[in-house]
Amino acid sequence: VKVGKVASNQMSYLTAGVLAVSLLTSGMFSMITLFGNYKRKALLKRVIASPVNTSIFIFGSTLTKLFMSFISVFIVILIGSLIFNLKYSFNWPLFLLSIVSSALGMMAFGILLLILFKRPEAAQTAGSVLMTLMIFFSGVYFPVEFLPKSLRSLSIFLPVKYVAQVL
Repeated sequence: VKVGKVASNQMSYLTAGVLAVSLLTSGMFSMITLFGNYKRKALLKRVIASPVNTSIFIFGSTLTKLFMSFISVFIVILIGSLIFNLKYSFNWPLFLLSIVSSALGMMAFGILLLILFKRPEAAQTAGSVLMTLMIFFSGVYFPVEFLPKSLRSLSIFLPVKYVAQVL
């Protein structure tokens, strides 16, 4: 299918889905892991009690994980280009904006799961279950039209669907 400057094939669409899943899972699970460890070790209470600016501490932690999300996206793009000979055409400002907003949104979702569950392991398990369901109903690996009508409307509420479409 020629939608833009480059002709796309099935592998191109699948790669966009893999990018979305990679970006969203790395955002969510990085926050659950990072702040879960902070919570377990009571590090956040120590930071609040210390003269360290908490906003800068949290911003630095988040920025590091955001940078790692960028790296994972570009590694997937590079591998797709080298192994599968995929050709990409990017609108760089929109592409970067979608990466940042998607990663930050799922980071916030990871923090929300960490707040809802007392133990970080429980938040990790809940995140895995939710991410599996979101991927299944998002249309990344098979079209949503293959689902029964009663389940198709579920995909409207899932972020994975929209991130995959944007990418």
